[in-house]
Formats: sequence, structure tokens, C-alpha cells
Amino acid sequence: MEGASISVEPFSGTPSDLENFVKMKGILCVVEFFSNSCPPCRPFSNVFEEIATQYLEICFIKINVVANSDIAKRFNVSSLPSVKFFKWDQNLKLLGTIIGNRPDEIKLAIENLK
Repeated sequence: MEGASISVEPFSGTPSDLENFVKMKGILCVVEFFSNSCPPCRPFSNVFEEIATQYLEICFIKINVVANSDIAKRFNVSSLPSVKFFKWDQNLKLLGTIIGNRPDEIKLAIENLK
């Protein structure tokens, strides 16, 4: 279903809410960390959404670091845009991080982690 029109859902909450969300999904969750005031984040958001259309079996969400600073702190988000890969296995596992607009690296990570 390449080219399907989907929207990456925004996520808001606490670090525990994110843990529960990933646990409930039970699949690889790819998370874009962004800020509305981050110039490189704007074009990357479109890239992230396009990648999401290619992996419909994977969970994609985006988290605004300003509105969700507790999550950003908990997962050491210090550069934007950042993509983090999470999965539930007895507890929340952070499987990797990619910083910047690197779509090929993100796709490779997804292929290796799914």
C-alpha cells in the first residue's frame, strides 16, 4: 500500500503513558521527537509521514518535546529531529536512536528491528 494516505498520530502524556502505549501496541513503535520551533523538524515531518506509509504494520507517533518535556528528558532527547525505536519485552526497550533527517537509516533500522 505504498503511497497510502495516513497521518502519524501525535502522542501526549507522561513517560508511563508512553510505556503503556507501547505495551498495548505490542509491536515496534517508531517515535519522532520534534518541536514546532525547530526549522529542520518541519521538512522532516513530511519525510517521517512518508516512511510511515511504507510500514503500515508498524506504529508511528510523534511527540512534541515542548509539550511533553518529561518524556523528552526520560529518553534523553537532546537534538531535533530525533527518531527513537521502542518495543515492549517485559518492559519498555529503547532499541535505537537516529538524529536528523536520515530516511535511509530509519528505513534500515525498521527493517532490522521489525
